[in-house]
Amino acid sequence: MKNFRALYWIFGFAFFTSCDKDLPTDGVEFKKRLVVYAFADNDNVIQVKVANSLAINDTAGADPIENAVVKILDQSTSKEDILNYSFLNGGSYNTNYKPRLGNKYSLSVEYKDFPMVYGQFEIPQSFVAGKATWRDSTNKDSIGFYTGTISFNINDPGSELNFYEIGIFRYQALLNEWILMPVLPENPEIAENPVTNSDGALILEDVEFNGQTKLLKFSTPYGYSSGFPYKFLVVVKSLSPDYFKYMKSVGDYQTQGGPFSDPSPIFTNMQGGIGICAGASITKDTIR
Repeated sequence: MKNFRALYWIFGFAFFTSCDKDLPTDGVEFKKRLVVYAFADNDNVIQVKVANSLAINDTAGADPIENAVVKILDQSTSKEDILNYSFLNGGSYNTNYKPRLGNKYSLSVEYKDFPMVYGQFEIPQSFVAGKATWRDSTNKDSIGFYTGTISFNINDPGSELNFYEIGIFRYQALLNEWILMPVLPENPEIAENPVTNSDGALILEDVEFNGQTKLLKFSTPYGYSSGFPYKFLVVVKSLSPDYFKYMKSVGDYQTQGGPFSDPSPIFTNMQGGIGICAGASITKDTIR
Protein backbone atom coordinates (compact mmCIF):
# COMPACT_ATOMS: atom_id res chain seq x y z
CA MET A 1 0.00 0.00 0.00
CA LYS A 2 1.42 3.37 -0.98
CA ASN A 3 2.17 6.23 1.40
CA PHE A 4 -1.23 7.67 2.30
CA ARG A 5 0.17 10.89 3.77
CA ALA A 6 1.55 11.65 0.33
CA LEU A 7 -1.90 10.99 -1.12
CA TYR A 8 -3.50 13.50 1.27
CA TRP A 9 -0.99 16.11 0.22
CA ILE A 10 -1.32 15.43 -3.49
CA PHE A 11 -5.11 15.54 -3.44
CA GLY A 12 -5.24 18.54 -1.12
CA PHE A 13 -2.75 20.56 -3.15
CA ALA A 14 -3.80 19.56 -6.65
CA PHE A 15 -7.53 19.99 -6.21
CA PHE A 16 -7.25 23.41 -4.62
CA THR A 17 -4.69 24.85 -7.07
CA SER A 18 -5.52 23.28 -10.43
CA CYS A 19 -8.03 25.91 -11.56
CA ASP A 20 -5.83 29.03 -11.62
CA LYS A 21 -2.35 29.53 -10.22
CA ASP A 22 -3.11 33.21 -9.46
CA LEU A 23 -6.31 32.48 -7.53
CA PRO A 24 -6.16 34.32 -4.15
CA THR A 25 -6.90 32.22 -1.08
CA ASP A 26 -7.71 35.03 1.39
CA GLY A 27 -11.34 34.87 2.43
CA VAL A 28 -11.97 31.60 0.58
CA GLU A 29 -13.87 29.16 2.76
CA PHE A 30 -12.28 25.72 2.88
CA LYS A 31 -14.76 22.86 3.04
CA LYS A 32 -13.37 19.59 4.35
CA ARG A 33 -14.20 16.43 2.46
CA LEU A 34 -13.40 12.80 3.05
CA VAL A 35 -10.42 11.37 1.23
CA VAL A 36 -10.86 7.67 0.43
CA TYR A 37 -8.12 5.50 -1.04
CA ALA A 38 -8.63 1.87 -2.08
CA PHE A 39 -6.66 -0.23 -4.54
CA ALA A 40 -7.90 -3.83 -4.75
CA ASP A 41 -6.50 -6.90 -6.45
CA ASN A 42 -7.14 -10.64 -6.51
CA ASP A 43 -3.98 -11.39 -4.49
CA ASN A 44 -4.78 -9.41 -1.32
CA VAL A 45 -7.67 -8.50 0.97
CA ILE A 46 -9.25 -5.15 0.20
CA GLN A 47 -7.82 -2.26 2.23
CA VAL A 48 -9.56 1.12 2.43
CA LYS A 49 -7.87 4.17 3.91
CA VAL A 50 -9.92 7.17 5.05
CA ALA A 51 -8.97 10.69 6.15
CA ASN A 52 -10.14 14.26 5.59
CA SER A 53 -8.79 16.62 2.94
CA LEU A 54 -6.28 19.36 3.74
CA ALA A 55 -6.32 23.05 2.92
CA ILE A 56 -3.40 24.29 0.83
CA ASN A 57 -1.87 26.14 3.79
CA ASP A 58 -2.02 23.16 6.18
CA THR A 59 1.47 22.14 7.30
CA ALA A 60 0.64 18.95 9.22
CA GLY A 61 -0.38 15.69 7.63
CA ALA A 62 -3.91 14.39 8.08
CA ASP A 63 -4.46 11.55 10.53
CA PRO A 64 -6.41 8.44 9.49
CA ILE A 65 -10.08 8.37 10.49
CA GLU A 66 -10.66 5.32 12.67
CA ASN A 67 -14.41 5.21 13.27
CA ALA A 68 -16.00 5.65 9.85
CA VAL A 69 -18.59 3.19 8.52
CA VAL A 70 -16.99 1.56 5.48
CA LYS A 71 -19.03 -0.89 3.38
CA ILE A 72 -18.15 -3.08 0.40
CA LEU A 73 -20.91 -4.55 -1.77
CA ASP A 74 -20.11 -7.40 -4.16
CA GLN A 75 -22.48 -6.61 -7.04
CA SER A 76 -22.19 -10.17 -8.38
CA THR A 77 -23.49 -11.80 -5.17
CA SER A 78 -25.29 -8.82 -3.53
CA LYS A 79 -23.29 -9.57 -0.37
CA GLU A 80 -22.44 -6.48 1.67
CA ASP A 81 -19.73 -6.35 4.34
CA ILE A 82 -18.93 -3.71 6.95
CA LEU A 83 -15.15 -3.47 7.17
CA ASN A 84 -13.20 -3.55 10.43
CA TYR A 85 -10.49 -1.03 11.20
CA SER A 86 -6.90 -2.14 11.78
CA PHE A 87 -4.03 0.02 13.05
CA LEU A 88 -1.53 -1.99 10.99
CA ASN A 89 0.05 -0.54 7.83
CA GLY A 90 -0.79 3.02 8.77
CA GLY A 91 -4.43 2.28 9.58
CA SER A 92 -7.01 0.86 7.18
CA TYR A 93 -10.42 -0.81 6.93
CA ASN A 94 -9.99 -4.40 5.72
CA THR A 95 -12.11 -7.19 4.31
CA ASN A 96 -11.51 -10.78 5.38
CA TYR A 97 -11.55 -12.00 1.77
CA LYS A 98 -9.77 -11.39 -1.52
CA PRO A 99 -11.90 -9.97 -4.35
CA ARG A 100 -12.71 -12.20 -7.29
CA LEU A 101 -11.58 -11.78 -10.88
CA GLY A 102 -14.22 -10.14 -13.05
CA ASN A 103 -16.43 -9.05 -10.13
CA LYS A 104 -17.67 -5.49 -9.62
CA TYR A 105 -17.77 -3.89 -6.19
CA SER A 106 -19.34 -0.81 -4.63
CA LEU A 107 -17.61 1.12 -1.85
CA SER A 108 -19.33 3.56 0.53
CA VAL A 109 -17.91 5.55 3.45
CA GLU A 110 -19.89 7.46 6.07
CA TYR A 111 -18.42 9.58 8.86
CA LYS A 112 -20.14 12.09 11.17
CA ASP A 113 -21.63 15.01 9.22
CA PHE A 114 -19.46 14.56 6.14
CA PRO A 115 -21.31 13.74 2.90
CA MET A 116 -21.32 10.01 2.16
CA VAL A 117 -18.55 9.03 -0.24
CA TYR A 118 -19.34 6.44 -2.89
CA GLY A 119 -17.42 4.69 -5.66
CA GLN A 120 -17.27 1.52 -7.75
CA PHE A 121 -14.43 -0.65 -8.97
CA GLU A 122 -13.89 -3.87 -10.89
CA ILE A 123 -11.22 -6.58 -10.72
CA PRO A 124 -10.20 -7.15 -14.37
CA GLN A 125 -10.03 -10.66 -15.73
CA SER A 126 -6.54 -12.15 -15.74
CA PHE A 127 -4.68 -12.30 -19.03
CA VAL A 128 -2.32 -14.87 -20.53
CA ALA A 129 1.38 -14.08 -20.16
CA GLY A 130 4.18 -16.16 -21.61
CA LYS A 131 6.82 -17.62 -19.30
CA ALA A 132 9.42 -15.03 -18.32
CA THR A 133 13.03 -15.85 -19.18
CA TRP A 134 16.37 -14.25 -18.41
CA ARG A 135 19.61 -14.20 -20.38
CA ASP A 136 22.91 -12.87 -19.12
CA SER A 137 25.42 -10.76 -21.09
CA THR A 138 22.98 -9.52 -23.71
CA ASN A 139 24.16 -5.89 -23.70
CA LYS A 140 26.67 -3.58 -22.03
CA ASP A 141 25.97 -0.58 -19.80
CA SER A 142 27.61 2.84 -20.15
CA ILE A 143 30.64 1.70 -18.12
CA GLY A 144 31.17 -1.42 -20.21
CA PHE A 145 29.79 -4.04 -17.83
CA TYR A 146 27.57 -6.76 -19.27
CA THR A 147 23.86 -6.55 -18.52
CA GLY A 148 21.12 -9.15 -18.85
CA THR A 149 17.63 -9.18 -20.34
CA ILE A 150 14.30 -10.38 -18.93
CA SER A 151 11.78 -11.23 -21.68
CA PHE A 152 8.14 -12.27 -21.64
CA ASN A 153 5.03 -12.01 -23.81
CA ILE A 154 1.73 -10.32 -23.03
CA ASN A 155 -1.14 -11.85 -25.02
CA ASP A 156 -3.24 -8.71 -25.13
CA PRO A 157 -7.04 -9.06 -25.48
CA GLY A 158 -8.34 -7.21 -28.52
CA SER A 159 -11.89 -6.44 -27.43
CA GLU A 160 -10.94 -3.29 -25.48
CA LEU A 161 -8.05 -1.12 -24.42
CA ASN A 162 -6.00 -2.64 -21.63
CA PHE A 163 -3.59 -1.18 -19.11
CA TYR A 164 -0.67 -2.78 -17.28
CA GLU A 165 1.71 -2.17 -14.41
CA ILE A 166 5.01 -4.06 -14.57
CA GLY A 167 7.32 -4.52 -11.60
CA ILE A 168 10.58 -6.49 -11.56
CA PHE A 169 12.12 -7.68 -8.30
CA ARG A 170 15.47 -9.27 -7.46
CA TYR A 171 15.90 -11.82 -4.73
CA GLN A 172 17.97 -10.72 -1.74
CA ALA A 173 19.30 -13.91 -0.19
CA LEU A 174 20.68 -12.33 3.00
CA LEU A 175 17.32 -10.76 3.85
CA ASN A 176 15.25 -13.54 2.25
CA GLU A 177 13.04 -10.99 0.48
CA TRP A 178 12.26 -9.51 -2.90
CA ILE A 179 13.54 -6.00 -3.66
CA LEU A 180 12.02 -3.85 -6.39
CA MET A 181 14.47 -3.07 -9.18
CA PRO A 182 14.46 -0.17 -11.63
CA VAL A 183 12.30 -1.15 -14.60
CA LEU A 184 14.46 -0.49 -17.68
CA PRO A 185 12.55 -1.24 -20.91
CA GLU A 186 14.58 -2.27 -23.95
CA ASN A 187 11.69 -1.89 -26.41
CA PRO A 188 12.54 1.43 -28.13
CA GLU A 189 8.93 2.63 -28.37
CA ILE A 190 8.51 2.17 -24.60
CA ALA A 191 11.98 3.31 -23.52
CA GLU A 192 11.54 6.60 -25.38
CA ASN A 193 8.98 7.96 -22.90
CA PRO A 194 8.33 5.50 -20.04
CA VAL A 195 5.64 6.22 -17.44
CA THR A 196 6.29 4.93 -13.92
CA ASN A 197 4.45 5.07 -10.61
CA SER A 198 5.92 6.32 -7.33
CA ASP A 199 7.45 2.89 -6.65
CA GLY A 200 9.20 2.79 -10.02
CA ALA A 201 6.96 0.19 -11.68
CA LEU A 202 6.23 0.73 -15.38
CA ILE A 203 2.71 1.86 -16.38
CA LEU A 204 1.78 0.74 -19.89
CA GLU A 205 -1.25 0.94 -22.19
CA ASP A 206 -1.81 -1.28 -25.20
CA VAL A 207 -2.57 1.40 -27.80
CA GLU A 208 0.29 0.23 -30.03
CA PHE A 209 -0.30 -3.52 -29.58
CA ASN A 210 -4.02 -3.95 -28.90
CA GLY A 211 -5.08 -7.54 -29.62
CA GLN A 212 -1.52 -8.69 -30.32
CA THR A 213 1.11 -10.81 -28.60
CA LYS A 214 3.65 -8.28 -27.40
CA LEU A 215 7.22 -9.30 -26.54
CA LEU A 216 8.53 -7.09 -23.73
CA LYS A 217 12.21 -6.86 -22.79
CA PHE A 218 13.82 -5.30 -19.71
CA SER A 219 17.47 -4.81 -18.80
CA THR A 220 18.93 -6.18 -15.59
CA PRO A 221 22.05 -4.57 -14.10
CA TYR A 222 25.45 -6.21 -13.93
CA GLY A 223 26.07 -8.78 -11.22
CA TYR A 224 22.87 -10.86 -10.87
CA SER A 225 23.98 -14.10 -12.49
CA SER A 226 25.09 -16.29 -9.59
CA GLY A 227 24.32 -18.20 -6.51
CA PHE A 228 20.72 -17.75 -5.37
CA PRO A 229 17.74 -20.12 -5.38
CA TYR A 230 15.81 -17.37 -7.16
CA LYS A 231 16.94 -14.61 -9.44
CA PHE A 232 13.98 -12.44 -10.39
CA LEU A 233 10.24 -12.03 -9.84
CA VAL A 234 8.12 -10.44 -12.57
CA VAL A 235 4.79 -9.00 -11.39
CA VAL A 236 2.34 -7.83 -14.05
CA LYS A 237 -0.92 -6.18 -13.06
CA SER A 238 -3.83 -5.77 -15.44
CA LEU A 239 -5.28 -2.41 -14.39
CA SER A 240 -8.83 -1.14 -14.54
CA PRO A 241 -9.16 2.09 -16.59
CA ASP A 242 -9.60 4.19 -13.44
CA TYR A 243 -6.47 2.66 -11.90
CA PHE A 244 -4.51 3.68 -15.00
CA LYS A 245 -6.01 7.19 -15.10
CA TYR A 246 -5.07 7.78 -11.48
CA MET A 247 -1.49 6.52 -11.90
CA LYS A 248 -1.07 8.54 -15.10
CA SER A 249 -2.41 11.70 -13.46
CA VAL A 250 -0.04 11.33 -10.48
CA GLY A 251 2.88 10.90 -12.89
CA ASP A 252 1.81 13.98 -14.86
CA TYR A 253 1.46 15.98 -11.64
CA GLN A 254 4.91 14.98 -10.39
CA THR A 255 6.59 15.86 -13.69
CA GLN A 256 4.86 19.21 -14.25
CA GLY A 257 7.01 22.13 -15.30
CA GLY A 258 7.97 23.66 -11.97
CA PRO A 259 6.31 25.48 -9.06
CA PHE A 260 4.95 28.31 -11.21
CA SER A 261 3.21 26.16 -13.80
CA ASP A 262 -0.43 25.13 -13.66
CA PRO A 263 -0.66 21.90 -11.62
CA SER A 264 -2.08 18.90 -13.42
CA PRO A 265 -5.24 17.68 -11.63
CA ILE A 266 -5.20 14.30 -9.90
CA PHE A 267 -7.85 11.88 -11.14
CA THR A 268 -10.59 11.04 -8.64
CA ASN A 269 -13.63 8.77 -8.96
CA MET A 270 -15.14 9.10 -5.47
CA GLN A 271 -18.56 10.77 -5.47
CA GLY A 272 -19.17 13.04 -2.47
CA GLY A 273 -15.48 13.24 -1.60
CA ILE A 274 -11.97 12.94 -3.00
CA GLY A 275 -9.92 9.87 -3.76
CA ILE A 276 -9.70 6.72 -5.78
CA CYS A 277 -11.02 3.17 -5.73
CA ALA A 278 -9.74 0.90 -8.46
CA GLY A 279 -9.00 -2.73 -9.19
CA ALA A 280 -6.30 -4.88 -10.75
CA SER A 281 -5.55 -8.54 -11.41
CA ILE A 282 -2.07 -9.87 -10.73
CA THR A 283 0.11 -12.37 -12.59
CA LYS A 284 3.46 -13.43 -11.06
CA ASP A 285 6.36 -15.36 -12.55
CA THR A 286 9.54 -16.39 -10.76
CA ILE A 287 12.83 -16.85 -12.63
CA ARG A 288 15.22 -19.29 -10.98
